[in-house]
Amino acid sequence: RFIHIPKTGGKRIRKKTIHYMNKQSRKVPISHEHDEVTGYKSLYKEGAIHVSFFRDPRALLYAQFLYCKYNPSQQQKLLPGFPSGNHDPQSDQEDFEKWLDHFNISTFEVGRTTTWNCFNPINVQSRYMTSDCKSWHTCHNSGEFPMEPSSVDALEAVESLDWFGIREYYSESLCLLSYQLSGTLDESCSCYSPHRRTYIPHTHNIPSVDVRRLSLRVQRKIDHITRVDRELYQNAKDILEQRIFQLEKETSTKVLCVKKDEKDK
Repeated sequence: RFIHIPKTGGKRIRKKTIHYMNKQSRKVPISHEHDEVTGYKSLYKEGAIHVSFFRDPRALLYAQFLYCKYNPSQQQKLLPGFPSGNHDPQSDQEDFEKWLDHFNISTFEVGRTTTWNCFNPINVQSRYMTSDCKSWHTCHNSGEFPMEPSSVDALEAVESLDWFGIREYYSESLCLLSYQLSGTLDESCSCYSPHRRTYIPHTHNIPSVDVRRLSLRVQRKIDHITRVDRELYQNAKDILEQRIFQLEKETSTKVLCVKKDEKDK
């Protein structure tokens, strides 16, 4: 069962996860039909395998904003007032900061109109991991769930997953999953392999995300509304790196080729 946090790369990684599970003939219940976005508590089922994917909060929020602005699937009907800048890529950063300012005001109250019927970015990863929201709309537009969940609860939820990956370590995450399932490491996982796995993100034909180009002022505004998410992400990153280091030790193979902060986000 996949806890899909929007814009972490979830749909693609979900397909990969099911592929690896099927390849190893895992005799466990896996939800093949699940595409709805729901909270971990709502999706949890005893005996099932629970997996998820996380992303650097700064990159995630910028990606969510761009998706709302350009709305490539035309599934979301934005309500009036969204800072879209007439869909001009030249105004992306300016529009993004206006979007952040809206969620940073102390009087902000979540609701369909206050999120413009799109993403609510406030500690979004932690909220998905700690709530029992049962649909995309309740996960983002309902005031029923706290905007700043307990960091302890969020970290416990991450650690309870059977497997998780990180967008910034996409290839390494999949190599770890394959190794955990089969006990063998594919040659393409090696840093020195000519067939080294590479990750080409699916951009939905919208501008790419590069948070290194964001001003420090904007980055601080992101950090202000993702305090718990940043703690969750750092904890998940530490755990994943330790698992990869253990994999490298067991296989005598270099898998983690580049430090995360040297990677493009």
